[in-house]
Amino acid sequence: MDLIHGRRVSRRRSRKSPGLPRADTPEGRITLGPIRIDDAARLARLLDAVPQASEQPSTTADATTVKTLLDHAFPQATGGGALSVLVRENAPTLLDLGSIDARTARRLIRALQF
Repeated sequence: MDLIHGRRVSRRRSRKSPGLPRADTPEGRITLGPIRIDDAARLARLLDAVPQASEQPSTTADATTVKTLLDHAFPQATGGGALSVLVRENAPTLLDLGSIDARTARRLIRALQF
């Protein structure tokens, strides 16, 4: 059961991606939602994000820097998939990740498997 929308979601195994559950969404999109900046920075690193030469590495992640890293790393890791990343003005420790289609979600899962 999809707890957000109150609809049933299929958990059948995908024929195209053995071992991965098949997610049938009503609108064909999966909303990723809010994420802590530190977790978003970790996601960017897992997707092989490379900081720009002008960016100084720091122990605390800056929301705009992490947004930039995800904006570049996500399409490369998912073969062109797009993800909107918004910096929250009212919650400086969170980013909002937009929705992705099921095909991009499968590519993201494959990119994160190691």
